[in-house]
Amino acid sequence: MRPLREPLRPLRLSQLYQMKTHTGTTKLTPILVIAMIIASPLLSAVRSFSQDARELQAEKSVSKKLKGEHPLVELMRSRKSSLRPELLGVHPRVYVTDKELEELRRRARTTHRDLWQQALRKVRALKTEPAAPPAQQRRAQNEVGIGIAEAAFAYKIEGDRKYLEAAKKYMDAAVSYNIWGYANDKPNVDLAAGHLLYGLGWGYDLLYHDLNEQDRTRYRDKLIKQARLLADYFKPKPGRTFAYSQNHVFIPITGLGVAAYALYGETPEAADWARLARAFYDRVLATYSQDGYYYEGFEYWIFATPWLVHYLDAQSHAAGEDLYDLPGFREMHKYVAHAMLPSGQYVFDFGDVFEGALTRAGKGEEVKRTHPGGHFHTNYNLLYRLAQRFQSGEAQGVADWLKDFNQVNAEDFWSLVWYDPHVKPIPIERQETSHYFRDHEVFYWRSSWTKDATAFAFKCGPPEGHHTASLLPQFPDWRLSDGHAHPDANSFIIFARGRYLTGDSGYEGVPVTEHHNSLLINGKGQAKEGLGHDAFAGVPYERLDKIRMVDMKVEDNRVVL
Repeated sequence: MRPLREPLRPLRLSQLYQMKTHTGTTKLTPILVIAMIIASPLLSAVRSFSQDARELQAEKSVSKKLKGEHPLVELMRSRKSSLRPELLGVHPRVYVTDKELEELRRRARTTHRDLWQQALRKVRALKTEPAAPPAQQRRAQNEVGIGIAEAAFAYKIEGDRKYLEAAKKYMDAAVSYNIWGYANDKPNVDLAAGHLLYGLGWGYDLLYHDLNEQDRTRYRDKLIKQARLLADYFKPKPGRTFAYSQNHVFIPITGLGVAAYALYGETPEAADWARLARAFYDRVLATYSQDGYYYEGFEYWIFATPWLVHYLDAQSHAAGEDLYDLPGFREMHKYVAHAMLPSGQYVFDFGDVFEGALTRAGKGEEVKRTHPGGHFHTNYNLLYRLAQRFQSGEAQGVADWLKDFNQVNAEDFWSLVWYDPHVKPIPIERQETSHYFRDHEVFYWRSSWTKDATAFAFKCGPPEGHHTASLLPQFPDWRLSDGHAHPDANSFIIFARGRYLTGDSGYEGVPVTEHHNSLLINGKGQAKEGLGHDAFAGVPYERLDKIRMVDMKVEDNRVVL
């Protein structure tokens, strides 16, 4: 069944737009002129009903190209993963120490008071009971993991026992789940496991001296059990490949890293887990975006990016190693800014982004999650951390702009740590109104930063950017998993006068080109569309790397692509 979406048909808006979508010719007069060019369209021949079976099978397959000792083993030996000596035997230590908590308490009552009060109003453990076991509802366990960290941190700042009791209730719930995650889909080793290892791990670390010995032992034993299961699953074995750039790898690995530093010195295995997490992150960061664009789509930027930040912050504080200085992190705020619609209520939704036209219309099953209380959930406070780390006025300005839209975050409490008031924001009105993400070949343009602006986005590049083509030969242990990217090269989205004129499909399950504003050749689309969730599986990346914009010019009121 096709997802609901805006029909592809000629549009007119006060004689401003004339569009002929099926031919690929678009004329926007007088504002834009686009000559859309696609190189080497990738055609598919057969459609199938298979969706996820191929992806799961790929995780179990052995690569013939990968011989001898797994590359991760050497990274485990050579990369820094030891707890800082001054933190041995100390709690808390993963993200903060007792001394640093004193400074955070001062902030909460002075410079960061408004941010902190906003966070306290949202402590989920005071408002919602944790899901009862087995907690198999979608993302139910994820909320428990985040809720533990949130309530435990609130207690350490406020000292009010209601937060301590709420945190323990959520910690008890985590212990009660025999399976972390879904019983029928990668139990104990996937996304929920990452969330719960992070939450219970940091909760244990924060509350160590506030728990009695019985509770400490209970929580520690559960952490050890679950970390052991996850580490065994991700253990580098001969011929094993991993989708390092995909969120189903780095989210659970982040949880493992946090738990490892929380338990370091309390179980011999913790040092091994820290080494494993650090080795994985060597590949995660090496394969990450080179231009700030996130290939899985904005929904997955919202969902996945906190985990990159959580690992990097844990590694920085616990091990003393700063891994942030990468172009993808320096430029990330530009992706967030330009992907946002002028309305501030939604995004240019390339890739697997919610439910397409349903979500854009404020309907469907996802709206309660995407717009809780009518406010777009974007996790914009991640930009506070990037602004702090890079002393970036641009990133601070983008965060301020999104805050003014009353957007919301999953973990508001982190703003107390991340927000640096000494970074002077560059107002969004003074930032560039267009940007070309050169590696991923995605171009954004808007007439201004006002809500009534006209804006468009054009996409014509390989799913994980051009840099991937040069990295794949270097990393034979890297397996691509591009199911959240779509076969949508040469596609565009236009937004004007407060609404979409052309929109994308949203999360499809089995993505196909005809659900996008792109071209079909003899009725066929790109790559291996229709065969499963990952339309690019089995397509040589050197072929995908040929997809590119061959020319682009930005002039006053004209953009030629």
